[in-house]
Amino acid sequence: MTEQLRRLVYDHLSHESVRFPGKIEPGILFTAALEHGLGLAHLDGEELLAVVDESQYLQAGTKVMGLLNDSIKARRFSGMLITDRRIIGGDPCLAIPLADIVGARTSGRLIAKVEVLATRGSQTFELEAAPQIAALLTAMTSSIPDRERVGVRRPLCAPSSGDPLGINHIYDGQAVDGRVTSLLGLASLFARAGEDGLARGRDLAWRAMLLQKTAALGRGSHGGSWLSPLHRGDFAGLLPRLFGRPTQAWTDPQGGWGFEFVVEESVAAATMKSAVGLLAGALIGVGGVVLPKRSALRVVCWELGQFTAFTLMATTGLRGTKADGEDLRQREWAHTMLAAHEGRTILLRAIYGWQHPLDALLAADPRAVLAHVAEHIGTIDLSAFFPEVPADQMIAISPEIAAIMAEVESKSLDDMKREAHEAWRAAQEAGTVKALSRAALGFQHVSLFDESIAAYRELAQRHPAEASEAWQGIGDSYLHRADMGASEDLARDFEAALHAYEQAMLDPQVTRSYLEHNYWEATSGLAKQRGGDEARRVLSRYVERFPTGEHRPEATKMLGA
Repeated sequence: MTEQLRRLVYDHLSHESVRFPGKIEPGILFTAALEHGLGLAHLDGEELLAVVDESQYLQAGTKVMGLLNDSIKARRFSGMLITDRRIIGGDPCLAIPLADIVGARTSGRLIAKVEVLATRGSQTFELEAAPQIAALLTAMTSSIPDRERVGVRRPLCAPSSGDPLGINHIYDGQAVDGRVTSLLGLASLFARAGEDGLARGRDLAWRAMLLQKTAALGRGSHGGSWLSPLHRGDFAGLLPRLFGRPTQAWTDPQGGWGFEFVVEESVAAATMKSAVGLLAGALIGVGGVVLPKRSALRVVCWELGQFTAFTLMATTGLRGTKADGEDLRQREWAHTMLAAHEGRTILLRAIYGWQHPLDALLAADPRAVLAHVAEHIGTIDLSAFFPEVPADQMIAISPEIAAIMAEVESKSLDDMKREAHEAWRAAQEAGTVKALSRAALGFQHVSLFDESIAAYRELAQRHPAEASEAWQGIGDSYLHRADMGASEDLARDFEAALHAYEQAMLDPQVTRSYLEHNYWEATSGLAKQRGGDEARRVLSRYVERFPTGEHRPEATKMLGA
């Protein structure tokens, strides 16, 4: 059902305010969750299909004929989220399950509105994209039975024999937070160290995956509470470092730990300074976050398996009054500070284990952390977690990898090309899939593209079961030659790359999403070379093969032009 619904979304939501996953401005979903008071169900695998972001109209004051009250002026997001199981939007926020929707219709002249008809009553949303949303919901109700519009429960990690950590799907057509890439690399190193290491790696993988969801899709929620990837002990220990000493602390009858803080401007400024650096390479932005002069915060947290569920209210929330602009600013600031420091906390706990107090870990010298990882764990890029140190100085390199790098650096390009030919001759004698595949890739690494293409063709001939991998390698060689400016005929190489990728996709077992990015690079390159009707043919071919692909919006835009 999700794939069918995604196709309807792409087909009907053609409006300038609509953004699809992979093309959404960093931080907008984080802001949307806080202003809605509701996040996506990350632990249940809720999938975002589109965002209708009409914040530009809100900020420009075009709605309600320019008469905006203080509450509306304070908002930084206005629009709707469409997921595989519900629509979320409005003020106050409404979440309507797709299974409850029976139809939709538009109304309004000065202000466009869409009335969503549901089994529990109708709800009206004011949106510039109202006609497109009505068309989508009408198409959905007529083509997908309500019992199928419930979404699929997907765990954060799904281990298998070929993917013991269950993390490969994270690279399926989405941008990955730099911190998460490093954490998953660390988890993979752990997983190679026996059963204990595998358990350690899986715990880290789950936390990293929830961190990725938080960064890419906003703070998630569960049962009316927010989600943090930290263990509750670490979550509670992090709060005083961000907000200062609590003025009150308690344990409630349900086992929740409660804290109240009064955050002075000097503390807030210091916390903000560190957050800007920590999030510089992340998906969440801090550029639009306003530094509060003085905040009163109440945080209550509970254990939720290995994670933490929590509530966070600001000054106005403590008084029990309706949230206003100051309340929104304080909550956004507090949530952003938490998001900035969660990644480093996860990293340090994973490296040093549970026996060390959090304060000692957070106070660790970055270079001491680097040395520990290089000596005891392996090669990992830690630069995203320690922005105060130059990035090239925060890459942990194991002694074994350091020796290999030194050997490679001592060789000239001619030497490496000669070794690539020697490796290929040895691979031909051995005849194994592994040897032939590595040798073909070795040619590619030293820009011997003709040799690489020929080697991959021989791999396919000698081992027909590996034809799909070989065709992917052939396509990559043509594409890399074009990208590196080594091609004598760009159009010919782009066309050859597309042909190779299409041959690879004949294998029903191939993961098409892994091919999509390079297929699009070849498509867009060829379209620019050809122009006119030929360009339209090439772009249409991409749309046919990837109707819900990451680059579908770009293809649609180029077709329209």
